[in-house]
Amino acid sequence: MNIAIIDDQEDIQYAIEKILTKEGHTCYGFYGNEDDLIEGFEVFNIELIIIDMMLKDPLTGLDVFKRLEDHNFKLPTIMITAYTTPSNMIEASLSGITDIIKKPFSSKDILDIVNKYTKKIKSKHISLIQDNEEFIGSFETMKDVYKLIGIAANCSSNVFIYGDTGTGKELVAKLIHKNSPRKQKPFVAVNCSTIPENLFEKLMFGSIRNYFKNDKFGHVGYVQQCEKGTLFLDGVYNLSIQTQSKLLRFLETKSYYPLGSSKEIKFTGRIICTSIKNPKELLEDKDFRDDLYYRISTIEVGLPSLEKRKKDIKELTHYFIKLHNKELNLNCYDIDSDALSILENHIFNGNIRELKNIIYKTMISSRENNITSDNLNTIISRTYEHDNNQMNLACCKILELYDAENIDKLFIDFEKEILKILLQKNPNISKLAKSLSISRNTLKDRIKRYGLKVNI
Repeated sequence: MNIAIIDDQEDIQYAIEKILTKEGHTCYGFYGNEDDLIEGFEVFNIELIIIDMMLKDPLTGLDVFKRLEDHNFKLPTIMITAYTTPSNMIEASLSGITDIIKKPFSSKDILDIVNKYTKKIKSKHISLIQDNEEFIGSFETMKDVYKLIGIAANCSSNVFIYGDTGTGKELVAKLIHKNSPRKQKPFVAVNCSTIPENLFEKLMFGSIRNYFKNDKFGHVGYVQQCEKGTLFLDGVYNLSIQTQSKLLRFLETKSYYPLGSSKEIKFTGRIICTSIKNPKELLEDKDFRDDLYYRISTIEVGLPSLEKRKKDIKELTHYFIKLHNKELNLNCYDIDSDALSILENHIFNGNIRELKNIIYKTMISSRENNITSDNLNTIISRTYEHDNNQMNLACCKILELYDAENIDKLFIDFEKEILKILLQKNPNISKLAKSLSISRNTLKDRIKRYGLKVNI
């Protein structure tokens, strides 16, 4: 394979060439600023490009890539960079560069990617817009997410984003929207958990004037507000089965009728849905339609929890310090090593959102130039002490209703009420039994013993 290596550092060019020539490839070195670059590509019949992100100022690898594309050299391209920031990685993906190698690299890193290329990449360059760098992370954990953001932004397919609470699902949806051709159109966010079943059609599709009593102007639904923009359905798994059927019909036909109207309106926007349940959980959930899942998940983006992104805590912490300094008009410039160690060993059930909240509370309470382990521990212990106090107060109130002789009855009543609430939230017997770590038959016996009803 004829491979072009574009880098302003001769030692990097030489290192890559040495690796590839051993495998039988023919390599040609370029600096990126040659006047005869295009002619050179034609003469040497280049089939693959390896290019550095940062060349001689002000030239960048993406500039050279765009120049080549303008001359119809739509070749598979590998980007090498020491700066794996979200902006760089997403912009590379938007440009059609789906493989990035981080410096320093090994022979295996180069060969693994070079050997997989057999097809040309055909894509269109779109300038990256990312005015919120809160979505940051290390190359190792986030590279696939950045790549998918770029792919999704370049098309109109439905996107399904899943991950735990606080992992940044809406932020990803907004990044896709802002980097797509729809960026000038509305981004309409809908919290699916707040839509009453009987008002779904009115809220989603709107209504015409006088369809409802005292409704003199009609109602503009979320879909109408969206126009050619992005309709963001947050927590789509919260919709009832009946409501899911209506949403599925809309997605299949890409059209809708406002209530009271006989005129069909075509939907030309795109749909992005989110869920805290992953695809496997949704498909196993009898309360969620399989056909709806397949309709909304043309492109899937899974976001890792902060527990799987421990390396990112330091970077995120420094970002939040900088962010809150502006909001609070403070001058907190750093966090000491002991405090950072506390954060890196803390279990963040609320993920990035919880980390952001802890940093904010620590800064506003201490108002010092440096976050220390003492003031950080104070905030963390105060937060979780509040949770423990709430539990303590609840237990005290319950115990007031029972005396020591009736303690057995307390446990029975408590188990009954807990099961009753759990069954209301999750009537799936098998799934509930699994979450309680008991057998299905044991759970059925207790339901029968307490005379509980399962609402299916």
